[in-house]
Amino acid sequence: MTKRSGLAEPGRNASNALRLGTIIKIGIAGHRDARMMISAIITRADVDDDNLYVLLTAHSHIVPNEDEVACTLIRGPGKSRLPLGTLVPPETVLGPGSANLGFHVIRLEATPLFNNLRENAKPLATVRNFRKGIWDEGTFNVRRLNDLSWIDEPDSEQPGGHRRSSNRQSLRHTLNRKGRVAGDLDEVRIPDLGTTLAYSYCGLVTRGRNRPLAEPQALGAPVISEAGALSAIIVGAADSETLVYPVEELCKGRAIEFVTLGEDWPKVKIAGARHLLRQTG
Repeated sequence: MTKRSGLAEPGRNASNALRLGTIIKIGIAGHRDARMMISAIITRADVDDDNLYVLLTAHSHIVPNEDEVACTLIRGPGKSRLPLGTLVPPETVLGPGSANLGFHVIRLEATPLFNNLRENAKPLATVRNFRKGIWDEGTFNVRRLNDLSWIDEPDSEQPGGHRRSSNRQSLRHTLNRKGRVAGDLDEVRIPDLGTTLAYSYCGLVTRGRNRPLAEPQALGAPVISEAGALSAIIVGAADSETLVYPVEELCKGRAIEFVTLGEDWPKVKIAGARHLLRQTG
């Protein structure tokens, strides 16, 4: 790939809805529909499990499920829903206490739209030594992955309790924003819908001049390093800075690996050899 290939905005008729940083709409059996940001796609390396799992960050009010629930992908007007997979309790994939991270987890299933999921999955390069890379080298440039915003219904509630104007807004593409990790926080606690999300460590990212890296609608969006490696997931805001959860922290105590289905936007560099899978950003 070229140095900056894949950084342009996507077409509205994307062929792959399972791109990192994309907001999808899913139907959950027995529950209301929900909007979710695709934060990551992972595999489990410690067990005999060939499934792919999607880590999703909710943009709708939804309580983490305690049982497995079938879900469908809701497509555009005039298109039928497609089986997507099964919403599973986060603990079954990420281990004890993972519900406090705020992720929902879907076990993907092969569908006419997403055939041969495991065969098409490729490993992602991820950042190693996130904290060391910031403070020992002085700078650590990052980019958030673009997210594709859906057209909301009038007065629909937005993340953080905000409500959008009743005027329907056209589909909007949010540009990539380059930033730099400016600080860090340990033992982060975030109140969320009557519960408390907990992170052992987060980085504070800024675009300078008191500007956060991303707007509230980017909640759950993946972030890549300037070198092209997956580095973190946006989990909140702190004053004028964006709060990101390093994927390295997510991996601690969890035998998981990050993959892509090859249609991410912008492109995340794919490592070829196994020993290059996790490269420093």
